[in-house]
Amino acid sequence: TVGSLPTRPYIADLDRDGDADIVVSNYGSGSVSVLRNTGNAAFAGRVDYAIEGAAPTVALADFNGDLLPDIAAPGYYASYTVSLILSRTANWNRDGTTNSQDLFDYLNCFFGDCPPGRDADFNGDGVVNAQDFFAFLDAFFAGC
Repeated sequence: TVGSLPTRPYIADLDRDGDADIVVSNYGSGSVSVLRNTGNAAFAGRVDYAIEGAAPTVALADFNGDLLPDIAAPGYYASYTVSLILSRTANWNRDGTTNSQDLFDYLNCFFGDCPPGRDADFNGDGVVNAQDFFAFLDAFFAGC
C-alpha cells in the first residue's frame, strides 16, 4: 500500500539493479512513496518522502548527473514549489550489482579519493560526514 489519495504509479530502476521500482505521488498525504523491487517478484515496504504541498504527479529524470533517475514532485496549493528527491544507491561503481567492491570504492571516496564529478555526500545534505557513511552502510546491507 501507499499513502492517501495516490496518483498513477511511475516505473523506473531507481538504483540501477536491473529491477523496476515503483514511485507514487500521494496527493492526500503530501508525500511520495517509493517501493523498491527486491528482485524476486516482490517489493520491499514503502518508503515515504514528505514533500511541500500536494503533488498530483511526479517527474523522473537524472537531475544531478549521477546517472540515476531522481524524483521531482511539484507541490500545489500550499507552496507552489518543487520537491526534489535524489536517488541513492550502494551500487557505487554502477555495474548493476551491490557487492564488496562497492563498499571499497565508497570508502576510498569517503576518505578523499573520489572519481571526477562524484563525492561521498551520500545523504545529499551538502556535508560529507559520518551520517553519509552510515546511510551508505544502511543501503549497502539492504541491498539497494
